[in-house]
Amino acid sequence: MCANYPGPREKAALSYVKTRNHYYRDLGISDITVLNFTVKGDNYIEDGFKVISLAEYRRKYTSVCFDLLVCHAPNLRNHYLFLRKFHQNFKKIIFFFHGHEVLSINKEYPKPYSYMKPQGLSRYISPYYDYIKFRVWKKYFQKQTDNVTLVFVSKWIANKFEEYLGLSLNSLSAKHYIIQNGISRRFENESYDVKGNKEYDFITIRSNLDDSKYAIDVVNNLANRHPQYKFLLVGKGHFFEHYAKADNIIRIERFITPDEMVALLNKSRYGLMPTKNDTQGIMACEMATFGIPLVTSDLDVCKIVFEGFNNVAFINNDNNDTDLNVIISTLSPAKDKNEKFFFNNTIVKEVSLFKKLSE
Repeated sequence: MCANYPGPREKAALSYVKTRNHYYRDLGISDITVLNFTVKGDNYIEDGFKVISLAEYRRKYTSVCFDLLVCHAPNLRNHYLFLRKFHQNFKKIIFFFHGHEVLSINKEYPKPYSYMKPQGLSRYISPYYDYIKFRVWKKYFQKQTDNVTLVFVSKWIANKFEEYLGLSLNSLSAKHYIIQNGISRRFENESYDVKGNKEYDFITIRSNLDDSKYAIDVVNNLANRHPQYKFLLVGKGHFFEHYAKADNIIRIERFITPDEMVALLNKSRYGLMPTKNDTQGIMACEMATFGIPLVTSDLDVCKIVFEGFNNVAFINNDNNDTDLNVIISTLSPAKDKNEKFFFNNTIVKEVSLFKKLSE
């Protein structure tokens, strides 16, 4: 059950849910129905998975006995209202917390770039919505018994759940687990080519340059301060229509294939992935696991996520005097694979939990 899902019109919507479903099917869970709250018209089939609307659920599925209900990124308007009416239809319910659903938007997320038009709740309204959101979920989870399980994709999100909802996870009847998002298995199976020819000094790959959390302004400032290095920036957006691009930034203004990504990483000396807010940062995790030396931000979430990685260094986003020469002087490629985000430590753990709850 999710607020959106890939389909004919929106191929990339919450793709991390679709990716999970493919892996679940590979591991023997074949009977998966997706409730997509965004669907208003006809139901559809996406890669063999049945995707239905809320109206379709009400018409045909209220008497169907599902083993598990999996709620991804639960929100009040969709998931909570659904559960108020249909909670009793499910033996077990699992909540996957990916971030914003238990975070204070204004406190945790950076202000948008000035050229971006407000989207969704404005920063003036969001504090009031957050207040309601936290109170409603707190009351809901306090009432739940052992038919509810909570899964957090990082320890940081679990900490924020306790902070903003004012709840101790250990005080709840619901069991909770930390299971991080998995990475593409390609970065698990392949390793960074240390000796290959390097065309770029630093590489940054982002899906959306206009989202301020991806800190393209930090990348641009670092490039301006280090003209001796060549920076490759991959991703689409309008940032440089509003800010002057550093002369030593080379751009690829499109989405790249997995093959291209691996090739570009192998042509680069360092990954540069600063962030102003992230709940895990899958792309950065893939880079670090691949083995390329990685520079990211010294946020608490980044330090928690990359604990145990000896090929990751941290910078202060607000320090305009950051010297990359100092940062990379002690940074080297990974000597051994860190298995923290491997398939067996992520997706396999999720499937094991599903099977345990279905017994």
